[in-house]
Amino acid sequence: MEQIIIKIKDKKKIPFLKQLLKQMDFIEVVDSSAKKRKSRKKEILDGIEESVEQVKLHLEGKIKLRPLHELLDEL
Repeated sequence: MEQIIIKIKDKKKIPFLKQLLKQMDFIEVVDSSAKKRKSRKKEILDGIEESVEQVKLHLEGKIKLRPLHELLDEL
């Protein structure tokens, strides 16, 4: 399978072009921008989930979290 990357200057034309390409039965349209958004969203949610789990463990006394000033000193 060959791939062609098309850069569209006028964003208003994107829906038209996608619809046109979908009409051709020999072309598969893959929306890479949607994949990137889903990937980024999953990454953010995973980070939040990990943070909540760490706070839960801290409140149970199973781990000790670093003070904020130590984190800021690293920056």
